[in-house]
Amino acid sequence: MRNWRVIYPEFIVNMGHLLTKHRDPVMEIGLRLIVDQQSILDWEDCATELLDWTRQARNRDVRQEIQAAIRDSDRQDRIAIVGSGGLLPDTLAPSVLLDFDQQLLEQALADGRHTGQHTLGLQTALPDHCVDTVVLTSRLAGLRQRWNNDLLIEAHRIGRRVIDVGLP
Repeated sequence: MRNWRVIYPEFIVNMGHLLTKHRDPVMEIGLRLIVDQQSILDWEDCATELLDWTRQARNRDVRQEIQAAIRDSDRQDRIAIVGSGGLLPDTLAPSVLLDFDQQLLEQALADGRHTGQHTLGLQTALPDHCVDTVVLTSRLAGLRQRWNNDLLIEAHRIGRRVIDVGLP
């Protein structure tokens, strides 16, 4: 029998590779549970919570939140929106859109102006401080109780400034 303490670091690395190949919010949750040494047995419950919230948040329009958050931004600012949804303000400059709902993300990316990732925002594929501003929207509200700290840590990792308009 192999010693878990010996193989655990390798297990985390392999899970990271799996997430890279299969970027999906459910995989992201699994990796987060493993890295934080929470019970991997919670993975199914967390995935179910995500799917339930995805259905509940499907019609949540956050255009006004985004507009208010970026109101004071320079036109040259690089912006990432976590919980972007499918409808965006017309005035939003090309940005990085991050959303856990694949269908809405594809809708938001359809015009080709923005780039995006299908992610919850716990562990994105974005490099450190790659954007000036990260906006967290209320589309994340139903997931904040469990994932708030992780969302904030990742937002601060990828952005120089975080605007959290989606606090529950």
